Amino acid sequence: MRRDKLTSLQGRREQAMATKIVVAMVMFVCLAAAHSLARASGPDYPDGHIGTLELVQIFDLAHLVDCRSRLEYDVLHMKNAVHVPVATMVREDLDRLRRKDPAKAIVFYCNGDECSQSLVAFEKATEWGYENIFVYRPGVFAWAQEWPEKIFFFGEIPGPADQNRLFATDHYLASCLPVSDFVVASRQAGTIVVDIRDLAGRQNFTISLPNLKHYPLDSLVKLVKSGSRKVTGKKMLILDSCGMQTRWLQYVLDNHGIDYAFLKGGVAAWIQAGLDRGANLQHGEVR
Repeated sequence: MRRDKLTSLQGRREQAMATKIVVAMVMFVCLAAAHSLARASGPDYPDGHIGTLELVQIFDLAHLVDCRSRLEYDVLHMKNAVHVPVATMVREDLDRLRRKDPAKAIVFYCNGDECSQSLVAFEKATEWGYENIFVYRPGVFAWAQEWPEKIFFFGEIPGPADQNRLFATDHYLASCLPVSDFVVASRQAGTIVVDIRDLAGRQNFTISLPNLKHYPLDSLVKLVKSGSRKVTGKKMLILDSCGMQTRWLQYVLDNHGIDYAFLKGGVAAWIQAGLDRGANLQHGEVR
């Protein structure tokens, strides 16, 4: 009886090992096919960067890691993705994924080409010695447009009405101010300027404007939902890194009746406009 149990246990172990080998082989084939497709018809990406063609091939054979804020994840994320914000990501977060299934690749994503969060996560993982890791550069919104059945919008796979709401841009664009108008509006009475970038983003390029407050995105959402006097009863002018995070924030602001406007294109547009970190604003100049 004991010998039969040992034989059975050994058989299960051998079967589990064989399954892992098969998964690894499938993973290798899918990745090879994906990179072949990319070379044939997709954009040229640096090492470790993949596009939609590649991600489609390995979507069900990868750990998908959403590097953005909690709000962004709650509004829209890829099916099966786990939330690991890059600002607080530690090695144990990735170790935990690898323990679940060592054969799976780890794919980081954020809002797209102009968003750096997935790149920072990829760099951290590389420094920690991780292999079989990738960055999906087109971002979650591009993925949602191509594969709406493989996303969650407010926790559910979006139907036609939700897709119309998700992809409608007119309302969002109407809330965005170009750099010159944003600077002028910041000088008006009864306004506050809110920088929702994380600490790393602010340190990378610091902006100086009147009545400037630093509330990372998730912190701002908590203040809005709680009705805090810090943010209610005033016109809020909001800036992020590249004009992507504010899109998700708009849902919350509308639901709570906040008067707001966004910096069109975020700090990236500020820099592109030739503005420095704020010194030239002392004289009211906007180039």
